[in-house]
Amino acid sequence: MRAKNAENNYDVFVSYAHADNMPFPISKNDKGWVDMLIDNLRSFLIQKGEHINIFMDHKFSNYGILVNKIKDALNNSLILMPIISKNYLQSSYCEKERIFFREKFLSNEDYNDRIICVEKETVDNNPFKDHLRNIFWLKDFRRDVINTLCLMDFRDKETYNDRVGNLCYSLIEILQKLKY
Repeated sequence: MRAKNAENNYDVFVSYAHADNMPFPISKNDKGWVDMLIDNLRSFLIQKGEHINIFMDHKFSNYGILVNKIKDALNNSLILMPIISKNYLQSSYCEKERIFFREKFLSNEDYNDRIICVEKETVDNNPFKDHLRNIFWLKDFRRDVINTLCLMDFRDKETYNDRVGNLCYSLIEILQKLKY
């Protein structure tokens, strides 16, 4: 079967606020929340025999403009995966990525399928509330707080892994529709 979007370099463009990817102080590695999520997602995908090309802009975070390389990656990606948080909504760079992706694909009938939202935390005014959402937070009713799911909290590990697995299956399903 031949892919109908063979010209795309990336299956997924991860749009996130770099503040959400700061390394955990108690971690033994230099990985932040977003890096750990994407590493776990890749592991799940590989275990399912899927090799998905994911773009993240680690190198371009210190520049003051939306770098051409980021625009090229967005332009050549099938799916936008925004990591929604308060930091994301406050980031002008994330907003530019959203706008650029929307302008490219809004006229496509499969536009809504091209966005898989990951909610790192609950936010008001989520610009992707009508798209497929993957929730990575839990409400702690005893303390009336919202906690982001994390592998480093052993109590959340099973729920976190379930959510990564669901995200994996969603990606596989949507990419199969978009590619073939």
